[in-house]
Amino acid sequence: IVFNTQSPFLIESEDMPYCNIVTKVSPAVGTKVCQRAADAVDVIIPNDDPEKHRILFELKNASQILFSNSVVLVEGNTERVLMPQLYQTFTGKSMIQDKIGLVCMDSCSSMHTAMEVLGLMGINAKSVVDLDYAYKGGVRAGLIEADNADRQSGIDWFGTNAEAQNIALCEEGLPKNKGSDGGAEGGYHRMSQDGENAGSIDNLHEQLKEKSFFCWKVGSIERVLGLAQKNSSLEFRNFVDGMKENGESHLAEVDEFRAFIDWVQN
Repeated sequence: IVFNTQSPFLIESEDMPYCNIVTKVSPAVGTKVCQRAADAVDVIIPNDDPEKHRILFELKNASQILFSNSVVLVEGNTERVLMPQLYQTFTGKSMIQDKIGLVCMDSCSSMHTAMEVLGLMGINAKSVVDLDYAYKGGVRAGLIEADNADRQSGIDWFGTNAEAQNIALCEEGLPKNKGSDGGAEGGYHRMSQDGENAGSIDNLHEQLKEKSFFCWKVGSIERVLGLAQKNSSLEFRNFVDGMKENGESHLAEVDEFRAFIDWVQN
């Protein structure tokens, strides 16, 4: 029995990994049947690794990817809650209208593997990450070399300025949450605000973009938007109200977010 649908609302989360995407590529090429999520995960993670179950669980809750031309992977409530409204404000269209799916991952550590899975499914995927990913997560994923000169430049800056800036460092010489003023993210933000680091941050940003990752150069999306907190429903609501009144100018870093929108659309 074959069920055919063009609506994500008719697909239960338990069924999503076992659905095929059928697309008509062109009159010359004809129809293409893409690999199922469950089969793609088996290829990328052949063993019974806990990451396999985590990624399958996250994709189960993202049936919209079956009906999108491209997918943006994000981490965190701010992106999940505000990204659709932000996209609408900057483009005049919804992400659904542009056939862009939004998938919120539990952790940025899963993003690279999830992108490989989506690639096998024939889905164009991109990821959005905080600045720390260029120094830690991206290294673990093999996207940035551990001895990358631009990464080392940031480590050197932290080594010189951590004490004065009240930034606690881990064994790698990078900010950690415990003991840092503003947490690890606060440390990366303060590093980004020192002009001497602009060039190395730009370089890391471009290196990640080449691999379909967009990292916020000022630290996090909260810094781009001008939010003081990550998970405040009241602040989210006030931000949306302010953006409706002021448009793009309500953001703290308009140019950086516009660069992100251009990247998503291209």
